[in-house]
Amino acid sequence: MGHFKALNGKQKTMKILGSTLLIILSVVFAFISIFPLFWIISTSLRTGLDVFASTLFPNPVDFGSYIFVLTHSPFLVWFKNSAIVSVSAMFIAVAIASLAAYSMSRFPTRWKKPLTRGILLAYMFPSILLILPTFNMFVKLGFLDSRGGLIFCYGLTNLPFAMWLLVAYFETIPKELDEAARIDGASNAYTFSRIILPIATPGLATSAIFVFINAWNEFEMAVNLISTDAKRTLPIGLYTQMGGKSGELVLWNDRMAMSALVIIPMLIIFLLLNKYISKGLTAGALKG
Repeated sequence: MGHFKALNGKQKTMKILGSTLLIILSVVFAFISIFPLFWIISTSLRTGLDVFASTLFPNPVDFGSYIFVLTHSPFLVWFKNSAIVSVSAMFIAVAIASLAAYSMSRFPTRWKKPLTRGILLAYMFPSILLILPTFNMFVKLGFLDSRGGLIFCYGLTNLPFAMWLLVAYFETIPKELDEAARIDGASNAYTFSRIILPIATPGLATSAIFVFINAWNEFEMAVNLISTDAKRTLPIGLYTQMGGKSGELVLWNDRMAMSALVIIPMLIIFLLLNKYISKGLTAGALKG
């Protein structure tokens, strides 16, 4: 009896140690993940002379960098370009992906599995491999240095992932709903738009968010396809600000203020739509 008590006590001790270690590792990982964002915001709130101070918190707190960025720099132009390009690419990708994914999930074909795997395989290739052929194609089509060309590019490059995610989500919606609607005389278009799409809101939101974030953060394509300052997106604009001219003082607090203003929209989106992201990813994962 005493042996079993000792064994149970040892198991409880090991369980407590394991839980404690897991908590410590989680805290360390969270600190490592959050600290760069903290340092960006902290640096952006410093005065020019306080940027290189060894303190963690700015003293005094100064919002002058944000005022300068919003009033005396092309930041708002870049922000507008990024918003237009990202939102437009998001709508294009999700609209096409939802139609294709619904067709693949509802109309059986022997090519379904090869198609879904091919779509996922296409998304796995890094976008940098597509820069040269895309550049040559844009030269011939006259799409260089245009927001429309960038929207077209982002919409198509994000289409495979959106399709793959939505196929998995549509598979979780019972096909009996389609059959019941068809018995009532509803067309496929009516069933899709009025019955299936409202149910698929979490999946649509998840794919839309990921497409938007990919387009918002994309750099390689934009830096090669856009050349004029008035059409640059935020990643290219920030890139042009990283280095100063010869003999020019680099104002790191202004650069960090720009970086913080780029990150804030993404944080707001995740905080507001986190439940949709969780539902969309979980549903697809459970089905797979």
